Amino acid sequence: MLVFPASTANVATYNSFLAAIPANDLQGFEQTERTVADVNTEEFVFKDVFENKSSNLKLPITKGNYKLGTAASRGEEKLLSYRDGSTFLGKYKSGQGILYLCAAPLNTEQSNLANSGEIFIPMLYKMAISSARKRPIAYTIGKYETIESDNLVKGGESVYKMSGGAKDGQVSEEFIPQQRIVASRVFIGLQNQIFEAGHYNLFLNADSTLAKFSFNYDRRESDLSYLAGAELEEKITIPNISILDNDAAADIGAVVSDRSKGVVLWKWCIIIALLALAVEVLLLRFWKV
Repeated sequence: MLVFPASTANVATYNSFLAAIPANDLQGFEQTERTVADVNTEEFVFKDVFENKSSNLKLPITKGNYKLGTAASRGEEKLLSYRDGSTFLGKYKSGQGILYLCAAPLNTEQSNLANSGEIFIPMLYKMAISSARKRPIAYTIGKYETIESDNLVKGGESVYKMSGGAKDGQVSEEFIPQQRIVASRVFIGLQNQIFEAGHYNLFLNADSTLAKFSFNYDRRESDLSYLAGAELEEKITIPNISILDNDAAADIGAVVSDRSKGVVLWKWCIIIALLALAVEVLLLRFWKV
């Protein structure tokens, strides 16, 4: 749901609705021109939208906007912010739904957001598909720093734990990951605590599994960069190790064979014998005593 409150909106009615989400309340309309200065490109809506946030990016300007509350318990995620850090467009999660709240009306008399194609068009598209996002079938070890799940902690000192994976045929011990609760969601920081591929359980108590996550090893091709021959010789300190140069690549089998058998002289002996025989024949034929 995307909400643009009108400049003449009934603030009490809006705040009653926002409190049920919960989302930050409207605190009064100010007829002051302000410029959006920051885009949160780490959040899904604007992630991978811009190649770079250059100075040429035209950010929205408003001639009037509402001041929004700043209660941390509402779990606001800023998508667009004014120069002073206050929210122009905020995101709130409620159950399986998402509310987007703009601090300014959409009409062109108060805001040029609708005329800012660089922001408005990708914003609407990504918002439309954000609610349809599903958890990945499997995560890649080392690639994801944070995973998220529904928050079932309603207070107290309960902490989330994870266990799973397999090492030498045994299930790994449980561990307590870094965790940050924002409204109805809990963000689990992995912090390089998962090394083995497998299935992992998220739980509060040992007898209740809240969510399951699967992790695979990274399937990207290995780094094919390598040291030059001279650099490799400097780093190798193991005795009886020899390095083949690039010229040996054409006939690597023959080179390895020669290295393993040593210098082969029988071929040279046959050649010298044949040459000596030829010289002897020539001497006997043409040298007259």
